[in-house]
Amino acid sequence: MRKAFSRLFLVTFAAVSLSAAAHATDLPVGFISYDVTGANVAEFDISNFTGANASTFPDTTFPITTPLSLTDLSLTVDFANGTSEVFGPSYFTLDSDGLSLDGEQLSTLSSAPTGLFGADEATLTGDFSAGDVMLNGGGTINILSSFSATINDPSGLSDDDLAIIDATQTPEPPSWMMLATGLLLILFLVLARGMKRRPVGLALGLGLALLVLPGALKAQTMVKLSADTSPSIGSAGATTVSVTGTGFPSGAIAPGSVLVSLSATCGGAPTTAPASSVQNIIGTSDKIEFLVPGSLAAGRYFVSVSGTS
Repeated sequence: MRKAFSRLFLVTFAAVSLSAAAHATDLPVGFISYDVTGANVAEFDISNFTGANASTFPDTTFPITTPLSLTDLSLTVDFANGTSEVFGPSYFTLDSDGLSLDGEQLSTLSSAPTGLFGADEATLTGDFSAGDVMLNGGGTINILSSFSATINDPSGLSDDDLAIIDATQTPEPPSWMMLATGLLLILFLVLARGMKRRPVGLALGLGLALLVLPGALKAQTMVKLSADTSPSIGSAGATTVSVTGTGFPSGAIAPGSVLVSLSATCGGAPTTAPASSVQNIIGTSDKIEFLVPGSLAAGRYFVSVSGTS
């Protein structure tokens, strides 16, 4: 009986250790980027990939299907000379998707408080609008209410610098609860004096299968673009904007192999533009930048991308 008791304790301790390591999970919500949008101007934009912008399962790059608004935003920009400038919620403007946000355009020739010259770090903090969120693979989890994301570039912030905004899953169930449950199980089995090894091995095997299964299901899906470009408003022939999506092929994609199409109606006659850069964000998510064609008249346009990899 002593030998059986020690084996069960070791198995229970291993299960508790696995649970403690597994519950501290960060789930990507989107990203904040430093975007050079024109000559001597740049801004901080927030791309929100929850809700309608979330990845399509089995792609779990951005898995949260519950629309999460980002509230109480504060952006602290640090400069190489040791000064800092804080931009509050009014710095950002909500996009038409109701999720992403555009920052105010600032000069890169002047320093704080009116410009970004000499900026080398930017930290965004804020809160999520919901605590319980649904995932694209099914199920609901609870996340911490606040977040922080920092862009850092010692050589000075430049175009395409960004930081991922993560939602941290709350510890559920807590490790102490798992330990208490394990100890109660030990006590029950010892009192029953009828313990068999096979059920213990089966339970542990099932637990490991559940941990491995999500990774095994992950696969490439169709490219899905976010609802708005970033920034969502620009000037023809002068503003560089980007379109971001998920489900892109793995590996580097050459800008020369990508063509951006803009049309006044969905599926209408397009005006094309070359991609100036293609940047991998995380997982299957890529960001494609292009200059708004100078031939476009004022209006709202549908954007699509095509290419080979």
